Amino acid sequence: MLSPIDSVYQTGASTKVRLPQYRQRWKIETHYQRLTEQLHCEPQGLTHPRAALFAFAMAIVASNALALVQAALRQQHGREAVEELSYYYLVIFVTSVWEGMHIVVPTPSWRFVRRFCAAQLA
Repeated sequence: MLSPIDSVYQTGASTKVRLPQYRQRWKIETHYQRLTEQLHCEPQGLTHPRAALFAFAMAIVASNALALVQAALRQQHGREAVEELSYYYLVIFVTSVWEGMHIVVPTPSWRFVRRFCAAQLA
């Protein structure tokens, strides 16, 4: 099955048609590269398919959170601020904050959350 981008190339479409679709393709490719490299959506050693799928889903959730940060930056500081933002350092910052929070509030402190239903947790 051909993707929309492949079908555009096979029909001999003009450059004006091809360029926006090619640009969109690389936005998607860049997004998946960020998922893989910075958000670790494919951790090594996960041999159970459900574990791998869960890791991928969590990377998508983290990616959505980073998109929210980008939108807030864009709204407050403009497009240039978002273009200067380093995904790599943003992910390191969030990870370090989580690790610090984990030290201050250890895992056993969160056991009460297990009793909550989805509506209460939301």
